[in-house]
Amino acid sequence: MDFRQIRYFTYVASLRSFSKAAQALNVAQPSISRQIQTLEKELDTQLLFRTTRGVEPTEAGLVLLQRAEQLLQSLDETRDAITAVSARPAGDVSLGLPPSLSPVFAPAMMAECTRLYPAIRLRITEGLSVFLEEWLKMGRIDLAVLTKLGEMPNVTRVSLGREELVLVAPRGTVAPGQTTVPLCDLTRRQITIPHGFRNVIDHETRGLGITLIYKAEYDSISIIRGLLEKGDCFTILPYALVQQEAFFGDFDVLRIVDPCLSRELVLAANPRRPCSSAAKVVRSVVTRLAGQVALRPTSDQFTRAV
Repeated sequence: MDFRQIRYFTYVASLRSFSKAAQALNVAQPSISRQIQTLEKELDTQLLFRTTRGVEPTEAGLVLLQRAEQLLQSLDETRDAITAVSARPAGDVSLGLPPSLSPVFAPAMMAECTRLYPAIRLRITEGLSVFLEEWLKMGRIDLAVLTKLGEMPNVTRVSLGREELVLVAPRGTVAPGQTTVPLCDLTRRQITIPHGFRNVIDHETRGLGITLIYKAEYDSISIIRGLLEKGDCFTILPYALVQQEAFFGDFDVLRIVDPCLSRELVLAANPRRPCSSAAKVVRSVVTRLAGQVALRPTSDQFTRAV
């Protein structure tokens, strides 16, 4: 017994006619007859009988008609409730962001979700990609922006674009007018790097015969910012993280060329967990905003950096 059989039966019993039911449902009459015959066979009882005035429900048919109308009404209400949820998403959604992207991306995400979907409670968790991927698999977060370095089993992903890495130096340490630096020249400097970025850089330089010298690694980007302000380090960071400093000349920022360094960002989810309507719209907001964030510099964005 399924809902189609019950709906067909309800129309025939209420309209007292197979032909009128077929017209109302826009279904061929033989198809309706077969479904009701199957229903009677499953219930092992006759539900309808023909008279000179049309079709009448039997005693069992009247019982089914009463229950069926309640059941179909409940089904319609359930469908309306689900449609309403889809039209006005609500609920909790947790999004993981890497530390290099969260200062730029998190405020924009919060503002956009609050403006468009006030019933969604967005929670942003910051962590390195290796931890975010694990938290996805454990179900601690719903979505995550990750750095893709290779195969990522047990997660689905959508590319958000490639984020360019740039050389960041203390203000005034770069020759006036210089906006680029060849990758091979970085081997003559000691680089201070955020922990976790070394894997990204080594992945990009592997096979080029270029080995960078790392002076120190830190878990905190804020520590590296402090060292830059004191003039104590050279580092490699995503451009989005230092875009404002590049424009206002707080740091000297150079594009790395021949070749450039970049990393692919992906939006990942756990395919084994159902994706709520709220998570779906948050996913669309992430994808849209990623296209608006400056992931790579243009020539005019360095005009005040040197």
